[in-house]
Amino acid sequence: MSQNEVEARIQHLIDGKLDPDARVTLLAEIERDPQLLEIYWDYVVLDSAFKRLSRSAASLQVESPLLSERDLGRRQKRQLHLSLLATAALLVLAAVLLRLILVPSSNPGVALRSSPGSVLEISHSVAEDKQPPPETLVPGSRARLEQGTVELTFENGVQSIVRGPADLTLHADGNLYLQAGTAWFNVPEKAVGFTVKTADMVVTDLGTTFGVRSQEGFPHEVHVFGGRVEASPRGPASATETLNAGAARAVGLGGRLREIPLDPNQFLTNLPKTSPHLHWSFDDGEAFSDSQGEHPAAGNEVSALKGLGNTKAFRRTGGRFGQALATTGKVAQAPSGWSGVLGDAPRTIAHWIKLGSGEREASHVLVGWGSHTLTPFNPNPAFLTFLRRVDEGTVPGVSFGSYYLIGTTPIDDDRWHHFAVVYTGRQLPDGTPDLTCYLDGRPETMISKVNLSSISPDEQGAFTIQTTKSAPGAINLTLLPNNWVRTRSSQMALAIDELFVFESSLSAAEVHQLYQHNSLSQTDKSNP
Repeated sequence: MSQNEVEARIQHLIDGKLDPDARVTLLAEIERDPQLLEIYWDYVVLDSAFKRLSRSAASLQVESPLLSERDLGRRQKRQLHLSLLATAALLVLAAVLLRLILVPSSNPGVALRSSPGSVLEISHSVAEDKQPPPETLVPGSRARLEQGTVELTFENGVQSIVRGPADLTLHADGNLYLQAGTAWFNVPEKAVGFTVKTADMVVTDLGTTFGVRSQEGFPHEVHVFGGRVEASPRGPASATETLNAGAARAVGLGGRLREIPLDPNQFLTNLPKTSPHLHWSFDDGEAFSDSQGEHPAAGNEVSALKGLGNTKAFRRTGGRFGQALATTGKVAQAPSGWSGVLGDAPRTIAHWIKLGSGEREASHVLVGWGSHTLTPFNPNPAFLTFLRRVDEGTVPGVSFGSYYLIGTTPIDDDRWHHFAVVYTGRQLPDGTPDLTCYLDGRPETMISKVNLSSISPDEQGAFTIQTTKSAPGAINLTLLPNNWVRTRSSQMALAIDELFVFESSLSAAEVHQLYQHNSLSQTDKSNP
């Protein structure tokens, strides 16, 4: 029997084309003849590989021409098998290479984007030659957001918006440790089990949208906006609670969870175009104003300024831009429901002031929030701008409580003046707050003061900044608060316009831009 005839019988055997008797006979011959056994195994291996790679080639939509076996000899068929095997192998190899080039790696990386004005520092725990691409977090990566906002996109579909100041670390299991920050999370069904940890709390998603707040000096919180989560405090009293949509908890005394109101006004759900801020233009139809801006509380009832007290204490007047709010000399104030920028977080407050030349009131708070109760534990629990009468006239100022600064340029000339205060959240080498004041778009010379009469004699302790909403006498952001000053039967006759509060420290150029255009965008109104 020729070699071709032997190979043809073996091929028929593999293809199942031999009748039972011929099959038994050929198998007996293969067992007796080592050469036939070697040919048989060659055909088995080739046939198996051909079938696997043909399937791979088919998945790549590679079509082979139809060839008739009658037009091919047995040797040609074997050569065809080898040729198709090599072709398919090359195609599969090319597909693998293309996948490596075009398809992202499956490691649990997180893509990060930051909003304009953000101050962000990213560090990695991997070797320098294995650093991930810019603005990418991998297990062990730490992101410290001094100010601004970042968007996180996890490979499993989880999305998050984090407001600064924030400090977060990506764990090896793809979950997140939030040492500080205010973070909103949207978790798809395929990522159920995603976990966020803080120093005081563990929150495990069960398919939901939720927010977590972690801030030193304040209770850590979880707010559930949709679906369910499991929340548990970290400590000896840890007890897991399943929270449904509409529920919120904070870690209370003793490490136990306590019920708190749901507060969506703390969480951004999209990356803002500017630094988070609120803006009161006073252009509304009524004397008081709803807020605008890039902030979760913007346009909500919580941030609206509402007059309390004498209904005739305020009136509308022509402003620096559009309309402004003016006082009539009657005692009243306009509080909001927004707590303001708390702790030692960076901030900027800016507004226009117009004060008549005949004003003789000694002092007046313009805008403020926090507490004015000074203690050795917190000598600076407030943040406010004010006016004070000095020998040269009335000047603007800013106060944290025991530490305050007074301007040197009088503004009681019946003209509009722009006053801005920028606090970076840091301290200077001498321990004082890193603070810059601007008058009409330019840095203003300020005289710093420290009131140590009711607190610790240690002067350095007076420089600790901790604006609070929980101390005695604390108030939300309020326009012309009258409970922080001595009892009076009248107040300064003044006008205020275009109040901005930023959750970031603006640069000198941005302050000047705000002074010139009433916006950080040059396309908006301009200052004639």
